[in-house]
Amino acid sequence: MRKITITDDQYEQLEKASARTGKPIGELVEAAIDKEYGAGHRERLLQAIRESAGSAHPDDFDGLSGEEYVEKIRQPGMDERLRRLA
Repeated sequence: MRKITITDDQYEQLEKASARTGKPIGELVEAAIDKEYGAGHRERLLQAIRESAGSAHPDDFDGLSGEEYVEKIRQPGMDERLRRLA
């Protein structure tokens, strides 16, 4: 058995989830770790990508290329915010 350190806020979230679900906090932590880092994580991610592929119809782009469409819907100032992150 191992011990981990979490913040008071994280523990409060776990207490609330435990009260809501009736599950022990340890079980909630184990389930969250398995979901995020377990063997099935990569497969769930790939499945979500497969399910969303092709969800956009060519008419959605008004004849624009993908790059042109992204530029059209990009929020004003986005380029500057992205430059600051780089």
